[in-house]
Amino acid sequence: MAEPVEQKLKLADAEVTLTRNVHLMTGAQQWGTGDRMIVEHFLGNSEAVMILMEDGEPKVKRLVPKIDFTVGPPSRPTTSRGYHDFADVKPEDEKRLLAIYKMFPAS
Repeated sequence: MAEPVEQKLKLADAEVTLTRNVHLMTGAQQWGTGDRMIVEHFLGNSEAVMILMEDGEPKVKRLVPKIDFTVGPPSRPTTSRGYHDFADVKPEDEKRLLAIYKMFPAS
């Protein structure tokens, strides 16, 4: 599988970083790839999304940080793990983000 490739694009109101071929993992098991796009607006806010192929069409999913906690008895230490999950985006946001994504040259 291809290694991740990073590209940058400057817009009038933001700088966008696109990393293609990001490996999607569950533990040590890879289950797919996607393109990660980070839009850093000059006003200070940013958006981190993944572009995944679903039925041959690109779909935008928001990256949502998650934390799992496992609390055991006092004789065992408490463990936690952090990861990201995907969330749907509003249709108007998906349209805008896909328009930005299509500004990058195809790989």
